[in-house]
Amino acid sequence: MAAALDTRRVRAGPLLQRMALWFRGMAPILFLFAAGPAVSGADATGPSRTGSFAVLETDTIKVAVVPDHAAVQPGDTVVVDLVVTAQGPAFNAFDARVTFDPRKLEFLGESDLRDQVGSLLKAACPQTFHLFEVAPDSAFLTINFSFLCPGTSVTGPGTIYRLRFRCGPDDADTIISLAQDPPQATRFFLDGSVAGPVQVQPVSIRIGEGASSSPGPPSVPLRMGAAPNPFNPRTRITFALEEGRPFQLGIYSLDGGLIRSMTGTGIPGGTVTVLWDGRDEAGRPVPSGGYLVNLEAREVKGRTKITLIR
Repeated sequence: MAAALDTRRVRAGPLLQRMALWFRGMAPILFLFAAGPAVSGADATGPSRTGSFAVLETDTIKVAVVPDHAAVQPGDTVVVDLVVTAQGPAFNAFDARVTFDPRKLEFLGESDLRDQVGSLLKAACPQTFHLFEVAPDSAFLTINFSFLCPGTSVTGPGTIYRLRFRCGPDDADTIISLAQDPPQATRFFLDGSVAGPVQVQPVSIRIGEGASSSPGPPSVPLRMGAAPNPFNPRTRITFALEEGRPFQLGIYSLDGGLIRSMTGTGIPGGTVTVLWDGRDEAGRPVPSGGYLVNLEAREVKGRTKITLIR
């Protein structure tokens, strides 16, 4: 059974703080995002080639609150992911403060705190130090997270955290972001030291109709393809996307159920290739049949249908 040290809505005392710093002293190892659903220009046969999906390593940890723009109705529930959008410095711990307007959004916590942890972290290490706190005035959320597995670290792309909010009753424009100003700035650590500078992309949410005089960007259709299709056991989903543009790709059953979700970023002049092995989020093979692939990348949207034959 996965072991986790989870603490909710309490501040870390000196002992917990020392524990967190102690367990951050881990040696980095390379973590491949392909351990989950493959979102890479490389598959089991070898490394990425020119024109396929690849992320360039930088010295900056890029974090987006995804989706980057959302239009919803009063009372709707909004799910946002904290996503490391590109490969960058390795890290084995992070401290984050999520900011939002409690007059417009109500945070909805999960009954099991582990359900808020993203797939990138879950896949890397089952043993964690996890401290989560809701501010007394509900104006921000504090996340402290560390791996307790010796020698474990991760890099992007991938989801590190998931949060749910309920929209207020009135039309409004609002933003969910990560704090960037000291002393509460979001920071990532490796071996107890800051892993690198952090670049944050917030999410803009429109509640109701006519909430702002400046409407959101129009949807731009995107051509997608999949080959082979029908397929067994895997298929490559391809589409062109400009450099640095984060995307979310979901695979759904024909009745609308989410089977698998993936994230990444576009590259200059290249074709993004997403490899799906016909498995769900838990790694279980899905049955034969048709599936819908839905892509969202800011105002760019695409959809295609694929068929799995066992």
